Amino acid sequence: DLDEALSLEPSDKNWAKGVSPGRLLNEVKKALLLHNRPSRFLALLDGPGEVHQTLFSKAGAQTLDHWQAGVGRVNRLETIVLEGLRRGHITSRSIQWRGRPAGSSKAAFLSPDWRKKGMYENDWAELVLAALLWSCDAKALKGVGSQLELGGAMVETIGKLQEGARKKSISPQTAPPGVHLLNAAAASSESAESFWSRWPPPPPPRAPPPPPSGG
Repeated sequence: DLDEALSLEPSDKNWAKGVSPGRLLNEVKKALLLHNRPSRFLALLDGPGEVHQTLFSKAGAQTLDHWQAGVGRVNRLETIVLEGLRRGHITSRSIQWRGRPAGSSKAAFLSPDWRKKGMYENDWAELVLAALLWSCDAKALKGVGSQLELGGAMVETIGKLQEGARKKSISPQTAPPGVHLLNAAAASSESAESFWSRWPPPPPPRAPPPPPSGG
C-alpha cells in the first residue's frame, strides 16, 4: 500500500503493483484534506521510494527536483489557514474529497467578495496544489490534473490562483482572497499572525458627498 511504498528502496519501482489505480488515487486525495495536514504526507513522497516521481510525474523537473520547496509552501499555507480558522476569519469543511464539476459556480476564494469566508474541500485542494505546483506552467498543470483526475474547472482555478499570486503587486481591491493566501504561502515570508492582522481588508473609502447645488 501507499504507506509501504514510502519506505521502499529507490531500486524498487514496482511499489504500486497490486494496488488499484482508483484506490491509490483515492488515498492521495484523502491525504490532501486540510485536517490530515497534507504537508506531512507530501514530505514523505520523495523518500527512498521516490513516490512523487510517479504520482506527479507530469509536474516536470523543476517541481520534482525541488520537491521539499513545494512541501514548504504547503506547510506555510497550512499554518496561515489554520491561524485564520483559529481567529474566526474563515471557516472550513474538511470531510471528504470534493472536486469542482464543469459549469459549477465560481470558486469562493476567487470571488472579489471578501465576505465569503467558507472554505470547502475543493477550495482548499486548489490552494494546496497551487502552492505545491508553484513552478508548473499551464501544460504541466494540465498533465498533473489528468494524473489526479481533477477536472478542467479545478485545473483552471489552480492556474488562476497562481497567475494572480505571481504578480508583483496585489491589493484587496485588485485580487481575491485566494490569491492573497497563495501569495503569502508561496511568495512571502510574512508571518501568519501578521497576515491575518490585515484581514478582512478595510472597506474602500466613501466617495465625497456631492457639492451643494447652487441657487
